[in-house]
Amino acid sequence: MNAATGLFTGIRLAQLPHIDQIKGKKPEDVQQFLEAALQKQAAETAEQEVQAAYSEFTALLAQTADLMNDIKSLDALVAQYKALSEYKEYLFDLLYVAWLSQQEEAGDEDWMESPEWQRIEDKVAERGTEMLHMLMYLQEVRDSEMKATLDDFIEGYLTDDELEFQDDLEVYEELITNRDWLDLTYVEMVAKAEAMEEETAIPELFTPLFCFFKSPEKAQINLLATASAGGKVKRNLPVCLAMLFFYKGIAGIPASLLINSTVA
Repeated sequence: MNAATGLFTGIRLAQLPHIDQIKGKKPEDVQQFLEAALQKQAAETAEQEVQAAYSEFTALLAQTADLMNDIKSLDALVAQYKALSEYKEYLFDLLYVAWLSQQEEAGDEDWMESPEWQRIEDKVAERGTEMLHMLMYLQEVRDSEMKATLDDFIEGYLTDDELEFQDDLEVYEELITNRDWLDLTYVEMVAKAEAMEEETAIPELFTPLFCFFKSPEKAQINLLATASAGGKVKRNLPVCLAMLFFYKGIAGIPASLLINSTVA
């Protein structure tokens, strides 16, 4: 649920009017702006729709059993709430991870070798984004009680020969080559990443990955700094927060900014 809370919190914040005005501002000023804007937005239709969509999606995650039927429900949900349209495949990632977790909890060690699983893989091969693999990495990090870093993601995860779906490092070539961008300010880093992202194999995730790995242990600073970095805030903020919340939960995030801090 935490990843969904992160994604929808980001969607909620990213749709605020004049959010571009916070570019370059200090974190405390960003928080004040967002809190004031959310108070004004509370009665607006757009706010109510995001809250309703969040409730329906988390309910879908909680009861997921038949993946293909759940995917149909997800697609219907996105069709109903237009604000979700650009996040459709990220929502698929979250649904898929929830379903995979359920299979693991069921204790069937051979289910990934079954004909049914092969059929499912074939049907969903074109769905989702690379965020799915990022969430799997973060799950490994959480299970091993380690810290998520870009170096560990590259050296300890992407180069793992046992993970067949990550054999092709060319997907992350530009991320690996430019890992030192993390030493820049958020504004500088986002500008460089967005200028290159369309040349990469992961344009939808390239910049959000840099935003996440800039300061994954400092959830509140990461949230506020990503919002004030400018650029494609409507994309970067929700995706970065989905990963951040999956990794850290809601600890350290101001309650006033969370998607579930107001009544839909």
